[in-house]
Amino acid sequence: MQNSKYRLIAVVFLLLGWIGVSRCLAQELDATWVNSHYDKREIFVPMRDGVNLYTAIYVPKETNRRHPILMMRTPYGIAYGSQIDSRLWGALSAYVKDDYILVMQDVRGKGRSEGTFEDIRPLYSMMKGHLKGATDEATDTYDTIDWLLHHLKSNNGCVGLWGSSYCGFYAMQGALCGHPALKCAVPQAPVVSWFLGDDFHHGGALMLRDAYSFTNRHCRPRIQGSMQDSPGKDLGIADEYQYYLRQQTLSQLTEQFGGEVPMWDSLMAHPTHDAWWKARDYRQYCHKVKPAILVVGGLWDAEDYYGTCQLYRALRTQSPQTDVRLAIGPWRHGGWQGQSNSLGMYNFGEQNQAAYYRKQIEYPFVRQYLQPELKLRDSMTRVQQFVTGINRWMQLKESPILYGENGAPSMSVITYYLQDKGQMSTHNPDELSSSSSYISDPSHPVPYTAMPAAHRSAAMMTEDQRPFATRPDVLSFATSPLGKDLVFMGPVQVKINAAISTTDADFVVKILDIYPDSAGQMAAYQLPVRMDVLRGRFRNGFDHESSFVPGKISEVNITLQNIAHVFRQGHRIGIQIQSSWFPLIDINPQQCINIATAKPTDFMPAHVTIYHQRDAASTISFGVLK
Repeated sequence: MQNSKYRLIAVVFLLLGWIGVSRCLAQELDATWVNSHYDKREIFVPMRDGVNLYTAIYVPKETNRRHPILMMRTPYGIAYGSQIDSRLWGALSAYVKDDYILVMQDVRGKGRSEGTFEDIRPLYSMMKGHLKGATDEATDTYDTIDWLLHHLKSNNGCVGLWGSSYCGFYAMQGALCGHPALKCAVPQAPVVSWFLGDDFHHGGALMLRDAYSFTNRHCRPRIQGSMQDSPGKDLGIADEYQYYLRQQTLSQLTEQFGGEVPMWDSLMAHPTHDAWWKARDYRQYCHKVKPAILVVGGLWDAEDYYGTCQLYRALRTQSPQTDVRLAIGPWRHGGWQGQSNSLGMYNFGEQNQAAYYRKQIEYPFVRQYLQPELKLRDSMTRVQQFVTGINRWMQLKESPILYGENGAPSMSVITYYLQDKGQMSTHNPDELSSSSSYISDPSHPVPYTAMPAAHRSAAMMTEDQRPFATRPDVLSFATSPLGKDLVFMGPVQVKINAAISTTDADFVVKILDIYPDSAGQMAAYQLPVRMDVLRGRFRNGFDHESSFVPGKISEVNITLQNIAHVFRQGHRIGIQIQSSWFPLIDINPQQCINIATAKPTDFMPAHVTIYHQRDAASTISFGVLK
């Protein structure tokens, strides 16, 4: 009886112990947790030219081992004073739990850092004939790493860079700094070229609402004599479509800024891919890159999917000795850092794909390089590619992004031809004369969304495209229902034979997965797989403009960025073609003139004819993995 009593007491204490452990394990990772496990230091780190950069350093209280350093540099400001950066219990939680030293830094001229800010600052220190002592984001990264190594006694001598979007730009430019302690970088949706395909321009067309709202909020100089950024102007937008339509011209929008937004003025002053833009494209320096790189992106990223694809291409072709990895998931811009497992009506599957990426792809990659003492075995393939349509990850030795280049996976091509009466098939048209036409009217542009609002929703990337198919200025083509699943991967090549009545026009192309009527909630849904634009004047190159000869057939070739999608049996492959996408892109006056200075009277309707006949076929070509 006495033994039973002691056994009961032991069981009670054991249960209480397990309850305590469970509470500890279940304790939510938040600011309180971080404060109890980390010391935050606020330091002004000196650069080689005497400018001091505000840097928040989170140092683990755990002192039994040395810790790796993971750093993010940003123009958007960070948590100041007693505030704790929320990323520490969000996208960076794995590193916090593993006692990494986390470093957040305001780039020069932003937040609390000294100096002058410059948007997409060129790599001055790497330019041919550069001035001695030139500084840029690479030198600032080098100087910061050097300072951290010498002043944080608990570091293990290994540093990584991490950042998304504009911060991905800083992460990749920093990766080129050459510091021997820099072992890896994770540029996520990195800005590569604000003219060729990221954020402010796609295919040479100005991404109007994104460029105007972003520069208004983030590209104003500081209030004179202070360390405070100028607040953005209240634009008073309730309905974006109506707001920008009332402005009529870019010059009217420019007048609203009154010369207070230098980056907007630069956008207006450089309408072609000239030397000013080329100087800001750091891919020219991506040779013999020393740290390992994990490039990350989302298939439905409206802003910087170009940067993801093209940075990976540059690194693999220009720096083949570098350990370069690629992870592309089903996300919107920044979705890899979030918790949502859907976008609009499209669900990514049962597994949380962002959590999977962070735990199974990013964290093991970083840990391998920043904790060499663990001697981790690398079992990851070079490319982790999510495939929509079947919602699965594929592990590939190489990415179809490199299709057509050395080292690319073996691919075959399926080409679909536009046909009469909105049909599309793999057969070259038999007709000797066949075409479809529409009038593109600048006063009634095609909206980019059927749900007008004050701000662009990320869900527009998966928005049902059926409402636009009924417009007379949108052409729609589709295949018959597919007899089997088709797995398409890699860039999509579109060739349009067109004649227009004016000297310029835009060509917006949407590749659609058209669901069958039996698909339940998604019945007849027209899911965008890829959507983008080419401003016609740039069909022969982005560094110069080429006018159309009115009425003459011209070939317009458009490369749409990498897709990874399975069109299921019973679905149809569709395409929509139009010449406006407003106000996502600005209105083209449809004359080959300077749009930045165009007057309202310069905008004119264009009669656009798309040919689908034997000697002037229009086609869409998809890559298929062999």
